[in-house]
Amino acid sequence: MEEARKLRTILYPLARDIRNLSTFVANINNVLQADAQRFAIGAPVGLLSIRNSVRSLNKNTRAMKEVNDLALQESSVAASLAEATGNTLLRPALQLNLLARNAKPQVDRTYSGVLRVEG
Repeated sequence: MEEARKLRTILYPLARDIRNLSTFVANINNVLQADAQRFAIGAPVGLLSIRNSVRSLNKNTRAMKEVNDLALQESSVAASLAEATGNTLLRPALQLNLLARNAKPQVDRTYSGVLRVEG
């Protein structure tokens, strides 16, 4: 039970970060797709910082995707054993598998969104 709490305290902030990152990506996408001002002399001043932010965002979302995929792969065998045998010692692995499986679509969507923005 204690391990499940630890896993939950690790994965819930990741889910919150995914929501924040998807909002951040949407904001950057809106800035990059905005119409340029007709009489602007040069490129926007903050464009370089936006590009750097998108690059670091890409690295972070890639790492989050890899961690989620790894958690899903590593906990799948233990989760199947926990379901088949009803072993309570394997229940945290089952909960990790469920959390990683539930977070996978959001993580993949965020990662592909960042790739589109950077692309």
